[in-house]
Amino acid sequence: MADLNTEVRYLKGIGEKKAQALNKLGVFSLRDLVSFFPRRYEDRSAVKPIALTVEGWIW
Repeated sequence: MADLNTEVRYLKGIGEKKAQALNKLGVFSLRDLVSFFPRRYEDRSAVKPIALTVEGWIW
């Protein structure tokens, strides 16, 4: 089991390319990863049928 100071490149499932992409976002350790919040969030709790959508509407 990894501690919070483990570098992201040593985590299971994260390869070298993904580690480099995370480093560009300022995520270098597991602690950084669990405290990272995306800058944009899409609320998908209010789902509409396609028939009720408006043409040309951009979210």
